[in-house]
Amino acid sequence: MILNRQAMQEPKELVMTTFPGEIEKVILFGSRAKGTAQEDSDYDWKKDQFSTSKHKQLLGWFNRTYVRAGRFDKRYSRFIREAYENRIKSDYDVRSNFSREQVEQAFAEMQEVIAAIEKLL
Repeated sequence: MILNRQAMQEPKELVMTTFPGEIEKVILFGSRAKGTAQEDSDYDWKKDQFSTSKHKQLLGWFNRTYVRAGRFDKRYSRFIREAYENRIKSDYDVRSNFSREQVEQAFAEMQEVIAAIEKLL
């Protein structure tokens, strides 16, 4: 198995420079660390004593750390939660169906989330 160390280092450096002084160590684990990731695989990180490969736990940590602390608008948290719920629905419910309007609305909301995150960076 060949691991692309540079590809692993870039996201780590981004996290460390985005949150200077807040994070002592970042550990990448999961499929990306093992070299078995697919193109659409997510990143599994360990931050301080918090680690998870579960999206719901990560969302909870994000809400505690950034939304409740006032660093991130809570309406964006709602957008993220709804996108996560739609993703789960589409993954596990073969009858799930989203209208064009629903998809366009979700897309517009996530563009707002991305813009808000870029302002934090």
